[in-house]
Amino acid sequence: MKRSKKQPEPVDDDAPDKDGWVRSSQALARHLDVHRNSITGWRKQFPDAPARHLDGRKENLPAWKEFVQRNGLGRKGDEVQGIEELRRLKMEKETKLLELKIAKEEGRTRDVEDVKALLMKIASRQKRVLHQVLVNELSGRVTGKSAAEIRVVGKKLFNQLCVVFSDEQAGFLDA
Repeated sequence: MKRSKKQPEPVDDDAPDKDGWVRSSQALARHLDVHRNSITGWRKQFPDAPARHLDGRKENLPAWKEFVQRNGLGRKGDEVQGIEELRRLKMEKETKLLELKIAKEEGRTRDVEDVKALLMKIASRQKRVLHQVLVNELSGRVTGKSAAEIRVVGKKLFNQLCVVFSDEQAGFLDA
């Protein structure tokens, strides 16, 4: 009868030792549920980040857990850590979206494109009115007048323009 060699029990290489040290930055990253590059980045960003073991490889898991908690870290890439946090963020976004839809249905908001088109229409109309008043009417009204008289004419035209623009804007907003 052939004897088989007994296979050793698999050892979890990522498990911390009795003092809480894990064997590498990669093992630490798995325990913290972050990308390994996050740890490198935090070391550069935070002077108080936990240092490696004297051997240059091991990482202090308890110290890192406390550090991550204290600094509000714990993200993996751009993903938020934890399903509860994801659910909370999703709920906030859905609520905001529903509020915007309701506001639009009630007529309290307008589409950005509609507003841009409206502003362009107002600007175009105001440009035509200004051109007409300043080029065509002003020159005829101020010919041969003194500076004081020109100021009076200018003030009257300015007030007329303000009334025209105000009326036009009210008409555009009611539409």
